Amino acid sequence: MQNLHPLVVHFPIGLLFTSAVVALWAQATNRPDAHLVGRVLLWLGTVAAAAAVISGFLGAQTVARVTGAHDVIEEHEKYAYVLLGLSCALSGWAISLLRRPAQA
Repeated sequence: MQNLHPLVVHFPIGLLFTSAVVALWAQATNRPDAHLVGRVLLWLGTVAAAAAVISGFLGAQTVARVTGAHDVIEEHEKYAYVLLGLSCALSGWAISLLRRPAQA
């Protein structure tokens, strides 16, 4: 099977970055529909980040080991896990805000 990680990895980058920009814009304009768009982009970005981590793990099993690149790859993996953890935490927080009653 071909390594899909290089194709998949760009989706969480774009979706999570766009989510942050939309969230800031929604906060500045106080538009409820913009908040929803930001949340949906966050959730899609989180799913895409999980797919990127999984495809990266599977892809690592199929590529040749390059001398000297091991440290770089491990750092890359560490950042991927941190990003996935942060996006999962933010997604959970966004879900908890949906369940909270609106304040007057």
